[in-house]
Amino acid sequence: MAVTRVNQGEIVEVPFELPDGSILPHPALVLSNEYLQDYEDGLFYAVLCA
Repeated sequence: MAVTRVNQGEIVEVPFELPDGSILPHPALVLSNEYLQDYEDGLFYAVLCA
């Protein structure tokens, strides 16, 4: 999944695999700040929203 730059606090859709193997988009809140994204070469951390 190609992602452009995201901002801390932004809500993004991420693919989430269900137990039956199907994949659905799911909202997630971005936790990573700009420094961490630069340090991790574009990787960001997010928490799924219910």
